[in-house]
Amino acid sequence: MAKKGVKKISGPAAPRVGQPASYSVTEWYPGTPDALKANVTWVLFKKRSSGQYTSTKISKTGPVGTFTFGESAVNADYKVEGYLFNPELSGPSTIHIKPTNGPPNITGISMYTSQGEKFTTPAKYGQKIIIAVQTVNMIGEDLTISLWERDTISDQGHDNKVNTKLWEQQLTVENKSGIVKTKLLLSLSMAVQAGAEWIEGSSHEYYVLVKANNLLNYSKQQLDVSSDTSDYAITKAVQEALEVQGVDNNPPPENENSPTTIGEEKEEDKDNTCPRCESDFTFEDINKICVNRQGKSLIKDSTKIKEALPHLNKYKDKAGLNTCTKKAHFLAQLSQESKFYDLAEGFNYYWQALISTFSKFKTAEGKAKAKLWGRQVKSRNQPNYSSVPEYKQILIASWAYKDRFENGNFESRDGWKFRGRGFKQITWRSNYRSLSAYFNSTMKLDGDAEVNWEANPELLTTRGKDAILSALAYWTKNGINAVATGASDDDVTRVTRKINPALKGLDERKRFFKKAVEVLKVNQCNPGTLVDEMGTVVLVSGQGAKTMKGSVVYETKVYKNMTLNTFKELKESNDLPKANHTTYFARDAHGEKKKYGKHSSKRYGFANECPPGEYYLIPSVPGQLYKLYVGDNGVDTLINGVHGKRSGIAFHQYRPLYAIGCLTSCTGRDLSVVNTLLDHLDDLPLKDNKPVRLILEERKVTESQWPNPAVGTTKWTGVL
Repeated sequence: MAKKGVKKISGPAAPRVGQPASYSVTEWYPGTPDALKANVTWVLFKKRSSGQYTSTKISKTGPVGTFTFGESAVNADYKVEGYLFNPELSGPSTIHIKPTNGPPNITGISMYTSQGEKFTTPAKYGQKIIIAVQTVNMIGEDLTISLWERDTISDQGHDNKVNTKLWEQQLTVENKSGIVKTKLLLSLSMAVQAGAEWIEGSSHEYYVLVKANNLLNYSKQQLDVSSDTSDYAITKAVQEALEVQGVDNNPPPENENSPTTIGEEKEEDKDNTCPRCESDFTFEDINKICVNRQGKSLIKDSTKIKEALPHLNKYKDKAGLNTCTKKAHFLAQLSQESKFYDLAEGFNYYWQALISTFSKFKTAEGKAKAKLWGRQVKSRNQPNYSSVPEYKQILIASWAYKDRFENGNFESRDGWKFRGRGFKQITWRSNYRSLSAYFNSTMKLDGDAEVNWEANPELLTTRGKDAILSALAYWTKNGINAVATGASDDDVTRVTRKINPALKGLDERKRFFKKAVEVLKVNQCNPGTLVDEMGTVVLVSGQGAKTMKGSVVYETKVYKNMTLNTFKELKESNDLPKANHTTYFARDAHGEKKKYGKHSSKRYGFANECPPGEYYLIPSVPGQLYKLYVGDNGVDTLINGVHGKRSGIAFHQYRPLYAIGCLTSCTGRDLSVVNTLLDHLDDLPLKDNKPVRLILEERKVTESQWPNPAVGTTKWTGVL
């Protein structure tokens, strides 16, 4: 088959920092469909210290890819590539890039909570906020940052003659990131000043102004602060929850022209990124996944899935389909549900099959109707076979699905109206109604019309857009991403149980998933390291706290509702809030049983303590001995340690005498410490799909020799 797709691109090889650089396709391979040419994926790769180019996880989609480089990107080596199907990292579809300095500029201003989180409800006086200013080419420059209260009806612009200045501070741009941050208390004196004007409602509207020499910029983000100060003393003790009106509500400011998106990434966070995780779904991939055991496509008519693809890709981020693993689960389940073409449930049943399949046909009356309406010949290979005519299928569906989940009685024909439809085969009036409401309130993007699938159930059959959006709404509303985190048969079973509690078609779903893993290259993906998501951070101290049953134990603290980067910043500035939970675990690996094997001569090698570092905590799966495990990627229990690969490191009961890397509670058989820790880890993947990150600090130890050489050579023991 002749090669198709992007053959050659053009654009600047030495883009200026702070200025948009655009790249476009100048030549296509012959035969590339025109319909695909607007769907080019543009990905930026960075040359790492190893000499290899790996994705920065910064990508664009469209006929033109526009990137803006930050100051830290100067003199670094990048490659940009445009492709339709898969990146090649070589040839004329890539351009080697080395950014150069540009003019000074203040490119973004944001306000967020003292924990660095997204604002969701109005602020209150007595709380702290963080102001972040993004600059380029301004190292050593002084900034004047001021907070203003907007006294005009308009929420646009800056007017120093009308609006009120409440606070001001001077700071210097000191590091290559170009980001300047400062903390600010929303004080009562601000409330007094803000409340003096005539045009006040239930809140005060604040914005930030930044000046430097002849540069001036103000925040498009407007911060609403409640004008009610009656509970000021109380709000000083609670966590911030601020509402942002307008744009740029996730600092540091990010948009396609923001230099903070390029050059600021940490190499250790980017080396393992996967350019496929956030790439678009393609018909080519779906057609390779939805196949029979001989590899032949099961999609008899591709019209509806091709019609649906733009809407699937438009809403995939909203539905949380942002890793290869989740995408594989989604496509596997839809392959089984509808084969991507069969968008309406059929009722061409053999009469005895009706009785065994539907509870409504198990009664005496139901059995009589099954005999009357169902096929009389079981197999199409038998003489006199004929399909059930549609009018009888309507009767079958109306009887099978009557009087349940808000469906009406048999005469209402609700069973037929609300039979399985769409790529997910949505069934029951209650689902058509609730999914419509959920989509409109939670998922709908600006510019799209609201849906009413209860009033128009046929749209799930006749329109690809509604067929796929209803599937995405079901997937999201039912929290299926929370269990779509692994690639084992057990993971497929967990996902299937949320879609079909009876596990109907489980073997086929597993087969489709294995094909999706192959086509989407899931095993080459490391989804747990892709983003700095809001979740839980667990810190195991490197400083011994006390001894329990003869072993040094280390303070283990749980911090909820926090990203890993926010945790690090707060810890560095000594601003960490009080931990949500504190307990203690030992870290020595002193297991001596023969079955454990010989301890490595390297401190973090086989059967020795877990290496310090940043990890994920993941729950156990059937077959594993303990309840909580450590892993590199949030999916499995593998650790690529400094002294070799490790696996199966857990938090559990007992003590170091029974550990070869695990952290132990020193409580014998008592599971209460571990169970209480689990109770505080609400964000374990099987619960809500938010990550639980583990930081294991380096600790001090003493060295001795194992008395029995068969057990090991050097023995390491923690000290207070």
